[in-house]
Amino acid sequence: MYGEDATDVSSVESWVYHFTSSDTGDRPCSGRPAMAQTIETMDNVDALISDDCCIMFSDLCTAIGIRKLAFMMIIRDLDYSKVCVRWVLKMLIIERRTA
Repeated sequence: MYGEDATDVSSVESWVYHFTSSDTGDRPCSGRPAMAQTIETMDNVDALISDDCCIMFSDLCTAIGIRKLAFMMIIRDLDYSKVCVRWVLKMLIIERRTA
């Protein structure tokens, strides 16, 4: 049916032998995985943004010590939206130069 693209029979037989003879189930892990999205972290993010609404995304991640994806989830849960203040400030500076 698949011709040359088909998997070789010996490969399939070795896979069957491997999966039937060895333990392929989940192994218990030590402890619970670390979560960055805790109430304390969310309070810290909220406080930092309230103190300085122009703080940069990367500075917040560094200050809190979490990765960007976890930080984006916290921002979503806190109902914040990202507004690029730097672009607005640059536009205001250009308007002042021309006026």
